Amino acid sequence: MRRYLSFFLSIALLFLIITCKQNVARTEKTIQSEQATVLVDESIQPIVEDLVQVFESKYNAKITIVAKSEAEVIQALS
Repeated sequence: MRRYLSFFLSIALLFLIITCKQNVARTEKTIQSEQATVLVDESIQPIVEDLVQVFESKYNAKITIVAKSEAEVIQALS
C-alpha cells in the first residue's frame, strides 16, 4: 500500500512541476519591460537612484522611487 502511495505522490509532484513551468512560460510581464514603484529608506536613496539609472538604461523599464523614513516604509508595506 505504501508503495502505491509513494508512486501516486511522485506522479502528482511531477504533474505539478510541469504545469507550473508552463504557466511561468506564458507570462509576458516582467520587471524588465514594465513599471514598478519601490519604497526606499531616505538614507540609501542616492545609492538606489544610481542602481535604478543603470537598470533603466539596460532594460525597457520604468522604476519610480519613493523615499520615506524607515518607519513610513514599514507602515506602507503593511
